[in-house]
Amino acid sequence: MGKIFLAGNPNCGKTAIFNILTGLNQKVSNLAGTTVEVSKGKVKINEVDHHVIDLPGTYSIYPSSFEEKVGIDYLLSNKADIDLLVYVADANQLFRNLLFFSQLSGLDIPMLLLVNMWDTEDFSTKIDLNNLNSELGVQVIAYSAKEYRSFPNLTEVLQNAF
Repeated sequence: MGKIFLAGNPNCGKTAIFNILTGLNQKVSNLAGTTVEVSKGKVKINEVDHHVIDLPGTYSIYPSSFEEKVGIDYLLSNKADIDLLVYVADANQLFRNLLFFSQLSGLDIPMLLLVNMWDTEDFSTKIDLNNLNSELGVQVIAYSAKEYRSFPNLTEVLQNAF
């Protein structure tokens, strides 16, 4: 069984993405510390069951709070078993969110960058996803967990990532 990890800064939509993928209903909130533990669910991709692991929001690979330590410790202790790390970034704060992304990209884990909250502004004129894809060397996807029905099916996107 494969493992897909969801990582990113607090309040970027990781848990909403987790709920879309797994069909579960984990608490989603815009309050600091809402996700303070690792949540687990399952999704079937390419006829293979995958565990989906939602990590607490973290700003850096160097934890400065209990929830960050929980997430980083879990990620690092399971690093060898990760099939795909989906880094969820807030389109409204993309530059800030890329610090943690850059730290994780040095861990030699297959990654996908999901730029969430794409529906909140007209980012198509502000962020060049193709250029970002080339610069970062990973697949970059524009997405909206809030308006996910008007975006590509996330499971299909993940099928192409494997």
